[in-house]
Formats: sequence, structure tokens, C-alpha cells
Amino acid sequence: MEIAWTHKLSFQLQHKKKLRQRIESIRQVYSLPNRFGLYLAFTLFGSVALAIRLQNNILLLIVVILMVIFFLSMIWSAENLIGVSCQAQKKICFANTLNSIFIHIHKPQGAMDIDFIYNKVTTKIDTSKKINIKIFLHQRGREVVSPMILQSGFPFGIIRAWVALTAGEVIVAPSPASLKEVRQYLDVMNTLINHHLDRDQGDSVDHYRDALTSDPISRIDWKIFALKGKKLTKVSHKDKRHDHTILDYASIQKLGKEKALSILCAALIYCEANHIPWELKLPKKNIHHQSSNAIYQAYESLALA
Repeated sequence: MEIAWTHKLSFQLQHKKKLRQRIESIRQVYSLPNRFGLYLAFTLFGSVALAIRLQNNILLLIVVILMVIFFLSMIWSAENLIGVSCQAQKKICFANTLNSIFIHIHKPQGAMDIDFIYNKVTTKIDTSKKINIKIFLHQRGREVVSPMILQSGFPFGIIRAWVALTAGEVIVAPSPASLKEVRQYLDVMNTLINHHLDRDQGDSVDHYRDALTSDPISRIDWKIFALKGKKLTKVSHKDKRHDHTILDYASIQKLGKEKALSILCAALIYCEANHIPWELKLPKKNIHHQSSNAIYQAYESLALA
């Protein structure tokens, strides 16, 4: 028998902080006989009554030993789950979208016969593989993954021990806008940038960037290379328009905060999919595509803006 967790119950449990990512104590685990355990329990109680009726001490002793093993198995099945933990691997999701995330379940050595239940689907835990689940999240920000059930029938399959765990928090980026809105936004941004740059047709050096293998040798600043040992390419005003796409929040702020963030999120996806260099400009943060872990920082900044 499986336990179905409704969205309302999951929400209440998350906000009461009763869900954890790791089973630390037997007090977190529920343990009850399944239908086979109930059949055995009725049989044992019937055997006790029969042994007392017949006044057969040997039969009574055997039945009492079996009852002790039956109740101990409830404790063993609960202890079998101690130390098991869940962790979400994919950290970025999108609001109002069906997201696919991977769950890594760590099972301590010696733990046996553990099942994973999510959305009424039961999966045997294999620590060499990650479990893929589908979740639907409504709001951007940091959200707790809805609870999942880990259960065990160890050792005899007559007791069901289970516990509700969460895989932790995920970053929920804004719901991406349509491709039409993204292209319109990028066209407007490129028009503004080009208009600004066309005012100066000179070939003066505007800034430097890291040298690429495709850059002409004549554009590399060899003086800086001789001094610092680092190859930098000289970029003029004419070159800058092709350097990267600027995703500026201030330019579309008038559309409203959520709409602007939605367009910027979709623009990031578009740029990444088409290998277009980008720079995200937010009120308190600028993120360049070349910075360490840039795409994760960009989505997190949009989620928490």
C-alpha cells in the first residue's frame, strides 16, 4: 500500500520544516505490518489461543518466540532506513514549467531492500544510477522539492517501514517568455547598441578581451603579453558590436518586473542555445558569460531578483 501525498499536505509539511534530506533517527521512520504481516499476526494470536486451549507449553513457547521476532522485525525494518539521504542534482528549474531533475539517493553500506516512491511510481534504489523525477513549480525563487517516500520491507517482507524525505532546495528561474518576444527584445537592444556605436566611426581601442584562436595576430597587444604573459585582443568600437549581446534589465523595466525577468530568462536560454556571448545587467549585479559558473549565477540572480 502506497501513501499519496497531496500538494496541500506537501506544502504544509515543507513550511513546518518537518521534512529532512537525511534519516537521522528511528523516530523519523513509520513502521507497520503490511497485509502479509497482518495475516501472520492473526495466525500467531490464533496459535496462542490454541496453545493455551490445548495447554501445550512447547507450542506456546514457539509461538511466543515467533511473536518476539515479529515485533523485532518492525524495529529492524526502521533501522534499515537510517542514514539514507536524498539530494537534487539539477539545481536550476523554471517557473510554470514541468521540470526534470535528477535525485541522487545515498544508501549506507548494509541497507537492503529500499524502494523510492514518487507520484505513485515505485522504483528500486540503485546507488549507481540517479533517479529522474518530474516536478511542476509555480513561483520563482528558492523552492523545496515536494516530498518523496522511501520504504523498506526488510527483513522478511511482512513489515512496511517508510519515511518522507525531500531532495532539498532548487533555484526556480522566471518562466521564460515566448521566442517572438525574445527576438524582438534582442533586435531592439542590438539596434540601440549599434546606434550608439555608429556615432564614433574611429578605430580606437575601446577595451581588451581574452584572445581567441580565431583573432588576427595584428589585433593582439604584444606589449601586454611581454609584460604580463597574457594574450589580450584589442577591440575597437566597430568590433564591440559583435563582441557580445547585452541583456539589460533597465531597458525593459517599464514592462513590469516579472515580465522583464521573464524576457531576460528566455533571452539567456536563446543565447546559450545559439552560442551567442552575453552580458546580463541587473540593478545590483553584472554577469558576463565568461565568468566562472556564469549561467548558474545568471539564473539564480533572476530567480532571486
